[in-house]
Amino acid sequence: MHIIPSVERTKFYLPPYKQYDDDARAHIAREKLQTSRAKIIRCSILHTLKKMWKTLSIFFLFKSLTGTHCAPTISGVNPLNLNLQEDAKIHHLLTTITVAVPAGNKLVGGPVIINADPAKYPFDIIPNATNMWDLVTTNSPKLDFETTTRYTLQLLVKAEKDSSASQTIIIKILDVNEPPVFLGTLAKKDAEVYIAEDTAVNTPIYKVAAKDPDKNDVLTVGIKDLDYEDAAVAAVGYTYQMTIVVSDSTISTHTATATVIIEITPVNDFSPIFEKDPYVFDVLETTAAKHKIGRVIATDDDFPLNAVTYKIISGDTQIIKRFWIDPKEGTIELITQSDYESVQQYNLSVEATDSDPNQLKTAATRVIINIIEENDEKPVCVPLSYKASILDNIAVGTNINSFRLNCQDRDSLDNEMRFEIVSGNVNNHFGFDPIRGSFAPKLILRTPFDYEGKADVQQEYHLIVNIIDDNIKRIKPRTGTVVIDITVVQTRATTPTTTSFYNRKGLTIINTAVNTYNPAGWYAPFLLTLLAILLALLFALGLYIILKYTRCVEFCRKAHTRKTRTTGGNGGGDSRQEVATGEFRRVTIYIPESNEEKPEVVTEVTKYDTVFNGQAVDPGNA
Repeated sequence: MHIIPSVERTKFYLPPYKQYDDDARAHIAREKLQTSRAKIIRCSILHTLKKMWKTLSIFFLFKSLTGTHCAPTISGVNPLNLNLQEDAKIHHLLTTITVAVPAGNKLVGGPVIINADPAKYPFDIIPNATNMWDLVTTNSPKLDFETTTRYTLQLLVKAEKDSSASQTIIIKILDVNEPPVFLGTLAKKDAEVYIAEDTAVNTPIYKVAAKDPDKNDVLTVGIKDLDYEDAAVAAVGYTYQMTIVVSDSTISTHTATATVIIEITPVNDFSPIFEKDPYVFDVLETTAAKHKIGRVIATDDDFPLNAVTYKIISGDTQIIKRFWIDPKEGTIELITQSDYESVQQYNLSVEATDSDPNQLKTAATRVIINIIEENDEKPVCVPLSYKASILDNIAVGTNINSFRLNCQDRDSLDNEMRFEIVSGNVNNHFGFDPIRGSFAPKLILRTPFDYEGKADVQQEYHLIVNIIDDNIKRIKPRTGTVVIDITVVQTRATTPTTTSFYNRKGLTIINTAVNTYNPAGWYAPFLLTLLAILLALLFALGLYIILKYTRCVEFCRKAHTRKTRTTGGNGGGDSRQEVATGEFRRVTIYIPESNEEKPEVVTEVTKYDTVFNGQAVDPGNA
């Protein structure tokens, strides 16, 4: 029931006024009259408003008294003050909200936060039991005393019968001492710093930044675990690991640590230096390959110490390289055997390079290698083999066929050779003149042949001749070999009779030496025969193609037929008879012999096997 107050009409009574004769008095009287009327109207309005306010107060009081048993209520004081530390964990319970609902009424949902200061808050209301809810913390936004010190939440709960209840919760954030934190790279990971070894003292190499989330805290920075003289640190490449500690109190939990790794990068400020310049080594010319001649050493003061590599840059200019150097050790070795007769001394240039790939520094030194002569060359003679044919009646001391050996020794003088027939010289018929001190001795007959007295039977002599270079120097002599084959032809001691075949008039005996192919050289006739067969096959194939694919056969037949007809029609009787019968007469012609006797020639051929003696002879100068 609504009570609407009624407003009674208020009557105003004005006193009568006197009429004034003059205008001034009349004007003053009118002004006073108007002022009096305005005061009366104001008083009437105020009186009416007071009556209306009393009526409305009675209405709202009645309304409140009639609805007390229908609205829900929230337990606890209002406002509710709570304290919360800034390091509280997620889902931390602040309070439990309990709502009481009168009988006959029912809640609509649960409590909700309808207003908050600030607008974003790290809190949430979750169900607990019937008409009970928990106010807990969340992770967004993060609780931070330095950012927000107080949160104000206004809760509202509604019922079905158009009734509600509200509560204000004030949450005060309590400060907690938090540890400092690093800024920049150290906030995420360890820092790595590289500095050159020639960096000046007191040069800033890295800037460390840290902050404390708490206000009015004093940070203390310290460095520990730094030992530049630690041998273990130097062994791992001059890498220093520093632990930086930042704290705002003496409590260990209020300390932050970070690691800064400083690696000293080397600067190539030294060049390699050889211990000697030059190095001198001696090598015997008979030294075999892989022999270690000597070693060169270069030092480098840059880290890593003495990390140099070696190489030969000049001096070994022959097609076949003689020397090799170990790039790490600097040891010089022989690749192939040296030869004093070719080169007596080598002047090598060896270069040492340090290990800096960006700024290489080098040094060079000379290496002199002297080749020491040794008797390593045997005498070589021309020809290496020789064949000759002689008569058995030549005089002692005769130079056989004017033959001379021509010998040379690369590491000996011409007068250092001696000659010795070591095999095949039966009865010592042959020898050299001189036997020593010459490089071109003559082959001579020393003792005569005696075939009639049967002292000599052998006609083929296979002489093995040694040429030894120990005539003067007898240290490590070397020996060369020559093979000489001599065939002795017997002659008759008595004068032949007139009936002898060789003593006839007009008979000339010619001795001819002919070189023939050695039967062992089977490949020469085989290749010639194979080539002849191939040419014959090609000729036959060409003839077959001509006869098959040309009209040559038909043309020849026509020509032969035409010639036969022409001969039969133009000849005489005898000619036709000869063609028909094919008979011919045989005529014998006698030529008188000349009275002059023809000279008779007997040719005697001596066969030699062709052997190359190592010499080339120009036929035009023979």
